[in-house]
Amino acid sequence: MGTNWSLNMETDQFDDLLKRMPKIAEVVNAFKSNEVQQSAFRVLVEAVGAEVPMQPSYTTDSSNKQPKKNPRKKARTKKKNDSSSGETDKSKRSGRTSLSPTNILEQLIEEGFFDEHRTLSAIIEHCRHHKAKTFKASVLSGPLGRFTRNNKLTRRKNNDKQYEYQKYQKA
Repeated sequence: MGTNWSLNMETDQFDDLLKRMPKIAEVVNAFKSNEVQQSAFRVLVEAVGAEVPMQPSYTTDSSNKQPKKNPRKKARTKKKNDSSSGETDKSKRSGRTSLSPTNILEQLIEEGFFDEHRTLSAIIEHCRHHKAKTFKASVLSGPLGRFTRNNKLTRRKNNDKQYEYQKYQKA
């Protein structure tokens, strides 16, 4: 065990540090990584004029700890190997896919949104206001191109040289 580092500083310096601790804690807790929090704490306390040992007495030696395994990787691996349940991939993900760009565009076609010519920015605005989903143009451009190739939508360039999409109408 190390010594209590508060004994190594002047009483006035220690009192000043205690007064500043709520603000220091607020700044330190803004970071998610434990390592970044420790570094931020060390820098802020040293800026006050206090000397911080490399490892305060209230922590344990973490050098013997095993690195944490990523639980997502385990879950993904299990899903790939678990084909015995008989469920399709779509049924497993049905809760997550309802707001995918492709599904939203299919909904918009069914609802008649593409009965008129719509620019990409108009589609993004409509999704933001009526579907409560914000998309970047790059996320929608792929599905829009696929829908155009699959004859679900047609596109043309307007006077501003922007593509306008409309529901495909058989001739």
